[in-house]
Amino acid sequence: MRIVLPLIAVVLLAAADAELKWWILAAIAAYSLYRGGRRVMRWHRAQAVARLDRQVEIHRRGVAAL
Repeated sequence: MRIVLPLIAVVLLAAADAELKWWILAAIAAYSLYRGGRRVMRWHRAQAVARLDRQVEIHRRGVAAL
């Protein structure tokens, strides 16, 4: 899927007229921002889970966990 979408975009850009190219580029930019935002949110969620796991471990084992 990572190769298919850029390939479709290149074909559409090559075949499109000038005004349609701007719409295609805008759609590509919006999709890239959407994917990047989801990736960042996934990273933040993973960090929060790791932090929570660490807090639970410290709570269970006390100062020895540090």
